[in-house]
Amino acid sequence: LHLLAPAARHLGYLWDEDLCDFSKVTIGLLRMQKITLRLGSDFQEKRKSALEGMRALFAPVPGSQHTLGVLMVSEFFRREGWQVWMELGSSEEKLLAAVKKDWFQVIGLSIGTEAHVESLTDTIRAIRAASANRDVKVLIGGPFLALSPNLYKEVGADAAAGDAVSAVELAKNLFAL
Repeated sequence: LHLLAPAARHLGYLWDEDLCDFSKVTIGLLRMQKITLRLGSDFQEKRKSALEGMRALFAPVPGSQHTLGVLMVSEFFRREGWQVWMELGSSEEKLLAAVKKDWFQVIGLSIGTEAHVESLTDTIRAIRAASANRDVKVLIGGPFLALSPNLYKEVGADAAAGDAVSAVELAKNLFAL
């Protein structure tokens, strides 16, 4: 599972450099998602007992198609005993309805490109206003962080993680778990 993120970044590089066409990138990403889901069932067998009440929601920035990272980080959190929800491909309205309806300690958003920075700022502001948990921690991750590691400060998030393992450790530290 630790190899999937670098493989996905490499596919992104091949796409950006026009060395790989859309269909090959799509097939590669679908295969990575299938592997992640298959490994997820292995994770369930090794899963730690659920942390009492620790709930997280993960989503790409509304309008983004970056879902592989969301899927991967969700599996890592599940393995550590978190109760996890995902909002893949949701509109901002659906995402806000989810955070208003249910209590989450962590909301993680994935940003893939610079084009979503402005909407990320607006989305985080709206999440904080709508959240059932007024002390919710908003984490960001995704491929764009490689270019802008301190982006979380600019967009109003609490922290940023460059990979799934770091995200879990960051959340544990935020809540002293």
